[in-house]
Amino acid sequence: MDPRAPAIHVLAINDDLAILGVYADLLAEEGYRVTTERMPYVDPADVIAIGPDVIVLDLLVRHEERGAGFLAMLKVDPATRDVPVVVCSGDSGPLKEIAEPLGTWDCGVVEKPFDIDDVLAVVRACLDRRLARRDRVAVAEMAAD
Repeated sequence: MDPRAPAIHVLAINDDLAILGVYADLLAEEGYRVTTERMPYVDPADVIAIGPDVIVLDLLVRHEERGAGFLAMLKVDPATRDVPVVVCSGDSGPLKEIAEPLGTWDCGVVEKPFDIDDVLAVVRACLDRRLARRDRVAVAEMAAD
């Protein structure tokens, strides 16, 4: 990572403080700027204000599927739909239930218990896909001019 480049901002959402600590340490060691939250937001404007480049999200928060609703909210809002999301969950039930939308929304998925290298690889892959989309849009706009 270029030390002069602004750090990529990761928003990690998980109700488990120990897991948030792992994310914060792991991602910071890789040069990312990390914001951690224990609860998903209820308004996309809150996410926009934070300005993450990628979100790492648990689907179950306090044993409720709050993460899935938050993710759906993000993906229907034009201001947040292109923010990549890495779903990191230990409950395969909700993952199976939303497998189709996860694919449509181009989300990365990591099942708990996870390997640290897998989390990093999926975060990087999501960021790479976002950059590739931006490049395609920029080329298309230049061609249209």
